[in-house]
Amino acid sequence: MPTDLFGHYKSKTLLRSLRTQDKKKAVSLCEQVNDHFETEFDRLRRGLPKEPLTGAFSSGQQRLKEFGIELDVFRKLTSEYREEAMDMVEPFQQHIENILFDVLGNDVMERLHHTRSPLPLDELPAADEAAMKLIRGELRLKASEYPKEYIRLKRRDGDKKFASTLYQLRMRLLDNFCTLV
Repeated sequence: MPTDLFGHYKSKTLLRSLRTQDKKKAVSLCEQVNDHFETEFDRLRRGLPKEPLTGAFSSGQQRLKEFGIELDVFRKLTSEYREEAMDMVEPFQQHIENILFDVLGNDVMERLHHTRSPLPLDELPAADEAAMKLIRGELRLKASEYPKEYIRLKRRDGDKKFASTLYQLRMRLLDNFCTLV
């Protein structure tokens, strides 16, 4: 790790398991991890956060999709078919535990497990933390994310006229609200 960035990390070395025995795959994964850290270092040197800021709701939802979890479907399943919902999120939960084992180590994770302490979500990358909070029902949309989510729910992603009208309505609503206050 570059010495000028020590203050941004808990340790002076960054270790990531590539989770593979295949040498060709390991080389490719190593390049990806290296690119990720180089981008992160560049952002930190420019005074930006480690990861680009996207809405937590959006980034969490995207992470869940990578594991085949649609939030709407998951929420319906949780209320009606709890066991099926838990099966759906099991691979994602294993992913979270793997990250925390890498970051915290076996001893700390075993202690957390035996004491039934909550997982330290703040140790996770932002998208994974947001996804866990979405699953737990602890994360809600920010006001700026409502129009985009509404467009997605209505399946009108490519409809520029619909999107434009929606954003104009939002601006009018905000203007009227501001004049009332």
